[in-house]
Amino acid sequence: MIFISLYFRKFSTYFSLFLKSFKYNENYAWVIVTDNTDSYLNPKNVKENVKVLSIVFELFTE
Repeated sequence: MIFISLYFRKFSTYFSLFLKSFKYNENYAWVIVTDNTDSYLNPKNVKENVKVLSIVFELFTE
């Protein structure tokens, strides 16, 4: 099962906990579509079952 999450603009305070939860759900895959370049998305913070797709919000809404 793949979950697709859209996060545009600033991440919430709890985003790091959201990422941490992926560690305990290795049987699922996540795709995060975002325009955010926050350090949360540093490869050492993102597990193998998470893919990050960077896109500018304005392009996403076209």
